[in-house]
Amino acid sequence: MSEMLTYADAGVSIKAQNKVNEKIKASLNELGLKSDGQFGGAIGVSETESTHIGISCASMDVSIDSSISSLESGKGTLKKALENMPFGAEPIASLDYIAGPNMDDSVVKFATGVAIGSIENGVPIVGGESAQMPGSYLPKGKDVFVHLIHRGRASTNTIDIAPYIEGMEQPLLVASTDGTGTKTDIVRQAIDITAHGSNDISAVGAKPIAAAFYVAGNVSDGELMQIAKDAAYTCDDLGISCLDIYVEHKPDVYAPGKVDIAGTLIGVVDAENLITGENVVEGNVIVGLATDGIMTNGYSLARKVKDKQLADCRPEEKEQLENDIITELSRPHVIYRDILFGADEKEGIFTKFNGKINATAHITGGGQKDNIERMVPGGLCAEVEKGVLHYPKIIDYMKPYVDDDDLFEAFNMGVGFTVTVDESVADEVVKYVNDNFRYALDGVDRQAAIIGQIKEGSEKFRYKPAATTAKA
Repeated sequence: MSEMLTYADAGVSIKAQNKVNEKIKASLNELGLKSDGQFGGAIGVSETESTHIGISCASMDVSIDSSISSLESGKGTLKKALENMPFGAEPIASLDYIAGPNMDDSVVKFATGVAIGSIENGVPIVGGESAQMPGSYLPKGKDVFVHLIHRGRASTNTIDIAPYIEGMEQPLLVASTDGTGTKTDIVRQAIDITAHGSNDISAVGAKPIAAAFYVAGNVSDGELMQIAKDAAYTCDDLGISCLDIYVEHKPDVYAPGKVDIAGTLIGVVDAENLITGENVVEGNVIVGLATDGIMTNGYSLARKVKDKQLADCRPEEKEQLENDIITELSRPHVIYRDILFGADEKEGIFTKFNGKINATAHITGGGQKDNIERMVPGGLCAEVEKGVLHYPKIIDYMKPYVDDDDLFEAFNMGVGFTVTVDESVADEVVKYVNDNFRYALDGVDRQAAIIGQIKEGSEKFRYKPAATTAKA
């Protein structure tokens, strides 16, 4: 039997990542900022002010040798983003991103520095993200950027949100920043971050309307610019606006041949339709929406498994096996925007079942547990059954090398998105999605199925005991 691999074998520590995130939350809370998570936030917008929204970006080449320098780099990057705004623009929100070979206190200090700079300039900080990407950076290299959302004059780099918020009682602008991580070592496609960010803001009920991108690395300028062009095309394909694409060649930060693709998605929602999970009650049903791959998470471990498989296989099988695995790992991040908001004159489930959808979850890093439990109120537990939706094919390649617990901790295991609904409409939601959207993406089966239920419990999440899930 093959020796089992874990995230730690791939140079990634989920515990370290979670510890850093908790420290960031604590630091922001000490500054008087409410921080429930690192995925994004919302700010109020009004038709009485300028409704032309843009995003300016600033980054730094950072070799962080001490916590002091990382704190200053956070403040400095925010200041630079302010300076990069168009003349006369008004900053209304900031989001930050930091990635490197490890998770340590320098990540906390950078996020804190951005927050301090934001407070000093009266700019709400609505989100951020950190990423551990072993092998992508030089030993002391960390890459950072800040996206600054601003309102101002109409231009080619702004979007007028007035048509999107018309009729809303209390319109909110929602934003989320993230990156594609080490998936870029397999495939470099901007759709991954566009779809990822779209799902993140959709999870709170915000309809995606625009995106801004950050593309950096230690490859040729031509390759970086091609990724930037692809980013603009993904926005056209999804019917959203591309506000800005910031491209940086950074040989002093990235290892040779390495790239990062990150971005910010923005959307709008009426406050009364914001999905927070506060309406979740015992008896609610969890509906899962299928995915055909591992999206953009867990690639450090997936690549480690790939290398182990290729080392173990017979020489004559190596080329075909490598092609098969890379094909599965290259599948784009699946998007659920049409299912949620509608498309081609088909109503989305958010409006068709208005008032009956109480929570959602985009299943990314941390698997089903970490993401579903975010919207479960205290005293309740999401009990989820494994294997209702088919596992992606890539999981078959991983099973001999990664044990079941680690697979479920690192990967979505076939569930890309969930909606928690009133029990009275659960079957109807499943049927509506399967009848109208299941095969709407070419080559992707986004089957809907009931995978769990909300019950009483002191823990917010648990898998249904195996003994009760056996099929006849």
